[in-house]
Amino acid sequence: MQNETILDKKILQLTNGGARYYNNAKCDFYIDILEPIKNVTHIKILKSSVRLNLKTLNGAPVIDNDPIYISLNNYNRINTYDNKIVNTSNNITSIFNSFEVINLNVTSKYLIMANTQISSFIEINGVLFENIYTSTTSDFNDTSVYNIIPHEPSLLRFNIKLYDKYYNLINKEDIINFELLVCVYSNNKKVTMR
Repeated sequence: MQNETILDKKILQLTNGGARYYNNAKCDFYIDILEPIKNVTHIKILKSSVRLNLKTLNGAPVIDNDPIYISLNNYNRINTYDNKIVNTSNNITSIFNSFEVINLNVTSKYLIMANTQISSFIEINGVLFENIYTSTTSDFNDTSVYNIIPHEPSLLRFNIKLYDKYYNLINKEDIINFELLVCVYSNNKKVTMR
């Protein structure tokens, strides 16, 4: 394991605001880095958040603990999902790796207004769901840290995909805002051989 003190750190805010979409209808986009980061060893999540447009994702109503799966550069920090689609002539398999999961705890986002005669819910349209992790100086054994093996020689771009609970890409119009705040660790020390 590398010593954290000899690594360079860069904090990057990745949002869908400045992203370029592969598909203008789905949450499948990329964000270019202005200056490449050499010899990337670890990526730590500091914050992940999503703001929904409505109470639906891909036409289905959002219920408590529905997940939004985040794929980042095909890194496998959490799980690999195997989504099999059966075709009459052959089986087509679609595999993606999940880097982060945001659980949509809908009930906790409702404000219940009690009245002697009526109880009503305030709509959650535009409500933020987020995960916030510890600082950038945490241990590399922290579960929010992803160890890149082999090291990424030159990181130029982040490819991001957002999936619903059925492992389908989320419609672009369903998400008002997406943010992923990450700390990228890189080893820029020259190693000499003796």
